[in-house]
Amino acid sequence: MNRATTTCMAILVTVWVLGTPTFGWSGGSVPDRATHVVNWDGSGDHATIQEALDASTNGDTIIVMPSIGSPAGVYVENIQFPAMEITLCSSDPNDPAVVATTIIDGNASESVVTFASYAPPGAVIDGFTISNGFAAAGGGICCVNGDPTIRNCVITGNSADEGGGIRVWNGNAAIHHCVVSDNQATFRGGGICCVGFGSIVINPTITCCTITGNSIAGDWTYGGGICCDSINVTIDDCVISGNSTGSITDPGSEGGGVYNSDGTVSITGCTIADNTAGGNQSYGGGVSGMGGELSIDNCTLTGNSTNGDEYYGGGGISCTWGTLIVTDSRICNNSAVGGVGFVGGGGAIYALYSTSTISNCRIAVNEGKVGGAIMVENGDLQARNCEITFNTAVVDGGGLCATEGNLTVTNCTIAQNTAALFGFGGGILAYSSTVELANAILWGDSAGFGPEIYLDYWWEPEETSTVNISYSDVEGGPNEIYVGDGSTLNWLTGSIDADPLFVDPDGPDDDHETYEDNDFRLSAGSPCIDTGHNSFALLTPTDLDGHARILCSQVDMGAYEFGLGDYQCDQDVDLADFASWDECMTGPGVGPYDPGCEAFDSNYDFDVDLSDFAAFEEAFTG
Repeated sequence: MNRATTTCMAILVTVWVLGTPTFGWSGGSVPDRATHVVNWDGSGDHATIQEALDASTNGDTIIVMPSIGSPAGVYVENIQFPAMEITLCSSDPNDPAVVATTIIDGNASESVVTFASYAPPGAVIDGFTISNGFAAAGGGICCVNGDPTIRNCVITGNSADEGGGIRVWNGNAAIHHCVVSDNQATFRGGGICCVGFGSIVINPTITCCTITGNSIAGDWTYGGGICCDSINVTIDDCVISGNSTGSITDPGSEGGGVYNSDGTVSITGCTIADNTAGGNQSYGGGVSGMGGELSIDNCTLTGNSTNGDEYYGGGGISCTWGTLIVTDSRICNNSAVGGVGFVGGGGAIYALYSTSTISNCRIAVNEGKVGGAIMVENGDLQARNCEITFNTAVVDGGGLCATEGNLTVTNCTIAQNTAALFGFGGGILAYSSTVELANAILWGDSAGFGPEIYLDYWWEPEETSTVNISYSDVEGGPNEIYVGDGSTLNWLTGSIDADPLFVDPDGPDDDHETYEDNDFRLSAGSPCIDTGHNSFALLTPTDLDGHARILCSQVDMGAYEFGLGDYQCDQDVDLADFASWDECMTGPGVGPYDPGCEAFDSNYDFDVDLSDFAAFEEAFTG
């Protein structure tokens, strides 16, 4: 038995022992399981894959030798995978060279691989290149009402109306360690399309995959990389890049990278980059949601764009009629500029008729026509512990724009954002909206009118704006905030106008193009240290660095908490703090964690040990 056979059989035994077979044998003894070898040259048990599948029973393994050297260089087949626990694998699924030379070619007729209805999780395809499929649904792989496992495969050069690479219909398919590239669709899901009926028990998973270069061309198109419709989908640790929906001549599109409609889609630990949504109306260059819930955690979204001609929004993310939750993510260098239309914006995020929460995010160097970073219309958006810097609005609202909505900003740093020379609201623009600002810093933003904040009505003069500012630092104070007729500014307790003393807001080269090195943390002596109000920080226990939100007795203003290592809370990390180190130093399993030692716990693991000392040493000033 060769190494590949051993690998496949080990997987099979694990599935059999730990799982419950969906079909086949049930009885007092384990039935015999066969291993079939497929080789195009006739030296194996079978010359074709379908022949091996037809000869297999529940629990069997099929090993397919590389197609290189065969007359066509590929296995030209449209295989039908039965609803049985069969593992179909190449001779070494973990070797990319083997995967690249074990090719199943669909001959541009039907799906390359079709899983029978109710295929169980033990129906496994592992380690193939699947290409040249052409079908109404699932050009490369089609799954209906089943839960198969697809892993270590390259699905490329296929086409369909929906699911150019893979289409999953109402099933829990598991797609792992695959490359889905250069597939095409005419309606939705250039790479992968998952469709269901909103059942909470249906949850396909896409993990550790690369979804790249897929596209959709058609009148209305959705999800260049991945489309999810009325289904709950988990997307984890994937790279989703260079996908596109629509073109400038098409009516509209959504979700250049990922699209969600009326389901719950969770995206975690992913890089979503350089995707595009095009068309006259285009939304969500990186990710778009329509209804349902869209959750994005610990992701990087960069280089995504919408290029709609008239209506467009959300270079990075768009959400309409739904719930949007974005946490611990970096959303930078995205664009929603579009063509001649005025309606559009939100270089990083656009939210319409939605409830949105954005927390612990860095949102920088995005560009939108209105709302360089964020635009919210007719909805509620909360921003907590975010750094919103160096964003640009072609017209108005360099940082954030709220139109007939509610915007709550807590412990955020909004700085160096820019609106047009004759534009409105460099930091925040509010049209017929309510803005709550607490524990925040607005500094160094620019616009022709209202460099930090601009308040006015949208269509009707009676629909005015209100901003309530408490425990915040706003450059220029109340006199520099533009308040239109009928609008209201409430400059409340704890609000100041004083240089926040950022560590290095311009970066080492005084050029925001190197914004990764720009430092908007607070330096010693900042008036924003210990001057926020603790009640506003209850929902965010850590700052943007992941450190305890309240290191001393009172929370700071802005996205970052000062005082790492400042045990004495005197805004100076010196020998007096070093003397306290032994009191807090516990090490693994040594003594209880002292709740008063948060200032030394740099990695916030509730253990002050040597792993924290490097950060303390860096903060030490002598």
